[in-house]
Amino acid sequence: MMFNSKPIMRSATIKQLCIDLLIAEIGNLPRDTDARVLEDCEAFTHAVHDKQDLRWRQIFQMEQNLLSALTLDQLELRAQMLSGLGVNQLAIPARPSFSAEVTPAQREQVMAGYKVKLLAWSREMTRERQWRLSKSLMQQRWIRAVRISLGARLACSLSVLLTLGTIVQHAWGCVGTVMTCWVVALGMVGAYASVLRRAQQGKLAADATSPLHIGEMAELAYARDSVFTSVVLGGIFSLIGMLFLNSGLLNTLLGQKVIDSLLPCIDLLSCSGLPDGQSTAACKGGNQLARLGVWSFLFGFTETLVPDVLDKLSGQLKTKLAK
Repeated sequence: MMFNSKPIMRSATIKQLCIDLLIAEIGNLPRDTDARVLEDCEAFTHAVHDKQDLRWRQIFQMEQNLLSALTLDQLELRAQMLSGLGVNQLAIPARPSFSAEVTPAQREQVMAGYKVKLLAWSREMTRERQWRLSKSLMQQRWIRAVRISLGARLACSLSVLLTLGTIVQHAWGCVGTVMTCWVVALGMVGAYASVLRRAQQGKLAADATSPLHIGEMAELAYARDSVFTSVVLGGIFSLIGMLFLNSGLLNTLLGQKVIDSLLPCIDLLSCSGLPDGQSTAACKGGNQLARLGVWSFLFGFTETLVPDVLDKLSGQLKTKLAK
């Protein structure tokens, strides 16, 4: 198991695994262990048996305290485990070898020094592993905060949007208002999914090579107004994108890169104009409506698609005006 900077999805499972390993090491402690360490181990064991909710700080502290009480063989086993977790930036102290001329007293002295070095190495690597795990847990907590906060705002916004669209269509007879609201709503949902996907993958920027650092994750969690703005922009981009589709400009700007059979054949405002002459009733189902929903979601999820089209259109307009 690698403890890297990416979020850990099942922190409860990881915590239980750490506790189980500590309990196993406590059970194998030598009899001459320091009394203070034994008291800490006994208190920790009672807390586990009583099913108390142990904090990560308690687990980390118990792990550090336990290192000094481990035997040499246990320290070497732990060193092998830590070196397999990708945190071995320092070289593991090599186990000394002895010739036949070395006396038992000299051998014992050298092995005591080796144990001190190995203990220092284990403490340093354990501290690094704990920091990496703590960072992953902090990211997971902030991702949860983003998910809850943005999800609540999105649900409220969509409820208001669709309710107003229904009222306007029935009160003033504005045909296609509800359909337009659904396009905007699906674009906002797509942008929301994009934000959560990049946060969960440890990415904040759209560029996949840009790693998400702990400070950026905190900013993403606490600057919720600016993050929600990107969700709102997803709805706006979805509406603009559907106007591009209905106007026929999308294929012109992209150089026929989008196959016509993939595009929805629905007039966004009047909810009519299907090839077979069907009217508003056709908007209530069928593959045309499904295509409309997929493209609406895609325009919100792919945050650069509509801006790229707009940039290309403005570039062509500037070129013609310059002539």
